[in-house]
Amino acid sequence: MRVVTKKSLADILSVSVRTIDYWVDKGVLPKPMHIGRRCYWQPEQLNIWLQARLSSPTRQQDHVGG
Repeated sequence: MRVVTKKSLADILSVSVRTIDYWVDKGVLPKPMHIGRRCYWQPEQLNIWLQARLSSPTRQQDHVGG
C-alpha cells in the first residue's frame, strides 16, 4: 500500500507543510493516519476529497492567515 506524506501532499497541492497542518486543523483536509510522529494519507482518501472540492460551487481559496 502506498501512502502520501505531508511533504508530498504539500508538493502536490503547491502549498507549504504549515498550510497542510492548518487545513487539517480547520477541517479543510481529511485527518491523516499517524504512525509514530509521522502522518500519512491514503491516496484514495485524497482522491475523494479532491473530487468533492473540484465539484463544489466556487469557493474562496483556503489559505493561512486573514
